[in-house]
Amino acid sequence: MKVDFHPLTVRDLLEAQFYYSGISPDLSKDFRGIFSALVEQVAASPAHFHFLSPRSRFRRANMSRFPYHIV
Repeated sequence: MKVDFHPLTVRDLLEAQFYYSGISPDLSKDFRGIFSALVEQVAASPAHFHFLSPRSRFRRANMSRFPYHIV
């Protein structure tokens, strides 16, 4: 499955990586790795993730260890 990113997603991703790199370079690397792995999981099995609401056509995948999600 093809994954499309909203243009602001790249900005948000870079800002989060910059923030976590200020805490620890390893934490920034972990953030990027977890994000990339979650994108692969979403692409491989989108039906595995829950809908945002009963009427929504969008699904949400939560990142582990970080307060971010993919819609």
